[in-house]
Amino acid sequence: MIKTQPIQVYRMYLGVKLHFSDKKFNYVEAKGGVKVNPVALTKRKDRYYFEKLSETYLPDQMLGYFVSNFVYGQQDGAVIGQEEGFSVYSNWKSKIERLSYHVVDEVQGLIDSNESFNSFFAVENGKHPLLLKKYMKGEFSLESILILDKLIDFLEDWRNYIKDEYIWPEVYNLLIRYSHFIDFGNIKKYKEKILRILR
Repeated sequence: MIKTQPIQVYRMYLGVKLHFSDKKFNYVEAKGGVKVNPVALTKRKDRYYFEKLSETYLPDQMLGYFVSNFVYGQQDGAVIGQEEGFSVYSNWKSKIERLSYHVVDEVQGLIDSNESFNSFFAVENGKHPLLLKKYMKGEFSLESILILDKLIDFLEDWRNYIKDEYIWPEVYNLLIRYSHFIDFGNIKKYKEKILRILR
């Protein structure tokens, strides 16, 4: 078991934070790629929290912790609020481990509604499509939107035709930045399962 070093945690934290705040930086492509002087951590007043995180999580878990918390949790990546951060991470990890089931279940919910499946993706007069509204109500997840986009390719149309200049651009940016951490390797499996319930 390889123990995570506090400087690794700090470097990872800075990289994931930059990934979600700077469109020019891609954590995955840069392989973390943030240069950090070890002395910088010793000068931080909150270094204790990074030390505590290093004692709690392995490197691969640490990445999931920060990604899940920047997406669903606190703005600081739950460096300080670690109890809440653990809860966010645990829920996220459970969802990711059962992502196929989770996506199919949410798509089934669309099919069971009174709306046609295609209507959830339609942008009418520049207004939010039904699927986006469901996400904003907490009724549909970012992960399912990203999986469906791989199959249907609708996010680019949303980007071009939704006229909202405040909420939607933030959601779109979050989707694009988060997509780099989603494993789309089994996209064929998702397609087969979704087509099965659409018939």
